[in-house]
Amino acid sequence: MTPDEVEHIILEPFNTWPIKVLGFVPNERSLPAPDKVLPSLLHYARQGLSFLHLDYGRTDVVRNKAALGLLAHPEYDYILMMDNDHRHDPEMLQKLCRWPMLYPEIRVVGGLNYQRKQPYSPAFMAEDEEGNRVIPFSHPDELFTVDILGTGSMLIHRSVFTEIEGPWFCFTYDGFWQDQWPGEDVYFSHLCKKAGIKMYCDPDCRSPHITETEVTEETFKRNFAEYGLVNEQGNIR
Repeated sequence: MTPDEVEHIILEPFNTWPIKVLGFVPNERSLPAPDKVLPSLLHYARQGLSFLHLDYGRTDVVRNKAALGLLAHPEYDYILMMDNDHRHDPEMLQKLCRWPMLYPEIRVVGGLNYQRKQPYSPAFMAEDEEGNRVIPFSHPDELFTVDILGTGSMLIHRSVFTEIEGPWFCFTYDGFWQDQWPGEDVYFSHLCKKAGIKMYCDPDCRSPHITETEVTEETFKRNFAEYGLVNEQGNIR
């Protein structure tokens, strides 16, 4: 599709788009601020997004079950994972879905978010040649590739779950003695990288993390200016 065609499509009702998306909000914690989170989710429902419902469960378990749920519904091409502790971008559907329309080779794309705890670093990272994660302090203004991407707002094509053998989301404890506790999204990112599936981040799509306040890029920069990369336990991240 041409850029003009895509821009026209995303202005039309969601259910008329050429790609079909299944929404999923992991039910793995209580809503931290329903007055901030629910309006954005209801906004997508009003646009016609269908949601996959799963019972309360551990984060890695419910994400794997969501992937299985997508595979069980061949009428959907993608799953859009949206964490329930974010105030999601009201145009997230349009911003993320335009990329696979423009470039069908894009199968994993997410928004630019920041972690909920100190040092509030970006939920995307690069890795050096030794596999060490590198915290970025800047990012391109346009769509860019990453080695690790958080699943707070992520669009994933169903073929990812057929090409890669499950489970797709797991906690690992290889860094136990180094006080490193990578989440299930890091595991998924490593699987994609190993399989040659590129992950993309759209810096124009942002969903602030909800804690006692909202965690944004400015939160990360203010915290770094005062404390550097020290987390709430006093450890360097």
